[in-house]
Amino acid sequence: MINQTRNLKFQQQSLSNGLPELPGNERKKLKSLWDEARDAESYRRRIHVSEQETEVALQSVHQKLGFQNESEGNSSGKPSGSGNAFRRSMYFMAAAAAILVIGFAWLVSPVSTTVGPGQTLTHTLPDGSQVTLNSGSEIRYNRLFSHTNRNLQLNGEAYFEVVASDNPFVITANGSVTEVIGTSFNLRSWSSDPEVETVLSVTSGKVSFYNEQNPDQIVYLEEGYTSRVSALRPVPSDPVSAQLSYVLAWKNHSLAFSGQPLAIIFHELERKFDIRIDWDQAEIGSTRLSTFIADPDNAESVIADICFAKGLTYSRTNNGFRISKKTDN
Repeated sequence: MINQTRNLKFQQQSLSNGLPELPGNERKKLKSLWDEARDAESYRRRIHVSEQETEVALQSVHQKLGFQNESEGNSSGKPSGSGNAFRRSMYFMAAAAAILVIGFAWLVSPVSTTVGPGQTLTHTLPDGSQVTLNSGSEIRYNRLFSHTNRNLQLNGEAYFEVVASDNPFVITANGSVTEVIGTSFNLRSWSSDPEVETVLSVTSGKVSFYNEQNPDQIVYLEEGYTSRVSALRPVPSDPVSAQLSYVLAWKNHSLAFSGQPLAIIFHELERKFDIRIDWDQAEIGSTRLSTFIADPDNAESVIADICFAKGLTYSRTNNGFRISKKTDN
C-alpha cells in the first residue's frame, strides 16, 4: 500500500513537472484529479466497478476540467479553435486519471474468502500455498499477493501449507503475527473468543511468532510444538509439546478440546452447526472440559454429552439451545 501510494505521488509530480505550459487553473484542476487518485485508498472495500460507474467517473472528470461548458453551443460536442489539440490531450489525461482512480481502488480492495457454518474449505493462494479454513473463518489479502508481499489476515482457524520462497509469508491475526518462509501449521484466532487468544501449532518446519505490539519478543516454534498469545498475555508462551491429533481434529470433522472453557466450546458448536447457544450463569462459560467427539452427527447429542459430564441441563430455543445449572428438587 505504501509503495502504491508513493508511486502515485511520483506520477503526480512527474505529470505536473512535465506540463509547465498549462495555465494555472488547468494545472490546479489536473492536480485535483491526481489528488483523488492518491486518496483512492478510501475505496478499499469496493471489489467491483461496473462499466456504468466507469462512465460516470469519466463524465465527472470531464465536467471538472470544464469541457462541458466550453463545448456548449458546439453541435459537434468537441472542442474547437486553436486550442482543439490541447483540449483533446487534456481530455485523454483526464480520462486516464479517472481510470487510475477506479483501477487503483480495485487494486487495493482486498480479496476475502469466508467459510460458512458447518463447512470447511481448502483455498489455493496466488503463490501456490494452500490454506484450509474451518467453519466461519475468514482470510483477507491484497490483489498483489506474492508479487509485492505475502501478507494475509486471519480471523478464525486455518491450516496453512506454505510454499517456500525468499518472500516471507506473514499472517496477522487479532494482534498476533506469524511469519514463515515455507512450512505447515495450524493457527486458531477468533476475535469472538474470551481473551481473543491466538494459538499456533506447527506440523513441519520452523515458525516465528510474536505480538505485533512487541515485535522484539519473538518465540520460534518447530514441528510438534505450540504457543499462544492473547490480549491478557502480550508475549507468546514458551513452546510446549502439541497434541496434534486434537489440534487438527476439525479437519476430519471431529471435535476435540483440551481443558477449554465451555464458552469457547459453545462458540465452536455455534459455528459448526449454525445455531445459537446461551447460558444463564457466567460461571457456566468458564467451566473447563476436555473431550474428543469423532464426527458428531448433530448439535443436540454433543450438548447432551457436555451437560451430562458437567452436571448441567439444556432446553431448546427457537434457534438453538439454552444451558442451565441443574436445580435441586
